[in-house]
Amino acid sequence: MSLAGFFVVTRRLLVILSAIFTVYLAIGSWLYGLWFFGLLWRAKFWQFNYWLDGLFSLINNHGHWVITFLIATYALGALIISHQDYLFPRIDRSAWFLISGFACAIIVISIFVYNQNASTYASLETLDHIGALAKEDLESIESQGTLTVPAAPIDFKYLDEPRVEGLYSQLEPEMVESQRTLQDETVLAGKAGLGAGTAANAGVELSRQSRATSSLQRVEFPPQRKAALLVKYLIEKKAASYYSTYDSWSLRKSMRELQDELEQRKAEPITLENLQKLQPLPIERPLGNPPTKAERERAERQERENEQALSFELRSLTGLVFIGGKFSVTLGPADEFVLTRTFSEKPKVITFRIAVPKSFTLQNLHGVGGFQGTVLGSVTRPLNDNGTVEVSALAIY
Repeated sequence: MSLAGFFVVTRRLLVILSAIFTVYLAIGSWLYGLWFFGLLWRAKFWQFNYWLDGLFSLINNHGHWVITFLIATYALGALIISHQDYLFPRIDRSAWFLISGFACAIIVISIFVYNQNASTYASLETLDHIGALAKEDLESIESQGTLTVPAAPIDFKYLDEPRVEGLYSQLEPEMVESQRTLQDETVLAGKAGLGAGTAANAGVELSRQSRATSSLQRVEFPPQRKAALLVKYLIEKKAASYYSTYDSWSLRKSMRELQDELEQRKAEPITLENLQKLQPLPIERPLGNPPTKAERERAERQERENEQALSFELRSLTGLVFIGGKFSVTLGPADEFVLTRTFSEKPKVITFRIAVPKSFTLQNLHGVGGFQGTVLGSVTRPLNDNGTVEVSALAIY
């Protein structure tokens, strides 16, 4: 193809693609004005992921229109090819006029998209910014009532070593390599053969080979180290529930509900009607303003829901739990130590009761006004009618 022919083909392609893009932009901006506003006025035209997200959204929500568009595009191409003797000469005569016309149409459509969607898009950007800040605040508030991995060394007041060993054995690898030895060996080998004619030859070869041997064994840690690793694993994997006070429990529950509400709002269709229906979250009420009657009723209703949720959770509680806070230490009827943690006092008194054998360290805590720490244990009896949860201690620190 000559250079002149190349320019002719390029000019024809430019006219056809400009026409297709203009039609696509006109129809698309009419149906999805906010997406095209971001494409044209927020410099997202060159972001591949933005196009990809739009394509997947279109396929998921309007897959039949995508199929129709592909079939129509193929039919249009076939029509152009079948009538190229008629179309191409006219395109060649008016190519630059057509291209400039399509460019003007694209500019007009872009201005129309800006006028129709600028304020709504700005509201969405503000909402996303507020949502991101609120999510950070919620995570920060929620972390204040959660359990963190204690810093080493940990002063364990009590350990149920057999049970800690049993749980830890489920986490550690079976065997690890403890030693690797590299050995050199000299190998003696003989060879024999027939040469040319009838002469025979024989010889001896020496070769050196290397062989590596490894010895595997289970790594043994002291009970305190195993307990520390077990505590770290359970906290990081959130494999055990944590209870400290009713206030911290209800706070974490409220934070999770607010996060779910934020995610639900972001998932709603992006329309001006939905934006106007948005009501401020409870955390967005200005400080110092007294709650309204509706807000008081909502708080009372939320309190009743929290009580029901907590009762259901504790009555079905099983497995491993962490209990934190200040414990009273008393002697039980079987001459054992009993640690009691009052979880809530109203509307119903709920306590965690932990019985452990006597130990020297706990002996020092008996009768000194209580013990501030954390108990890792397994639930032996969930919440009963007396408001008590029975727990068997594995570790106290």
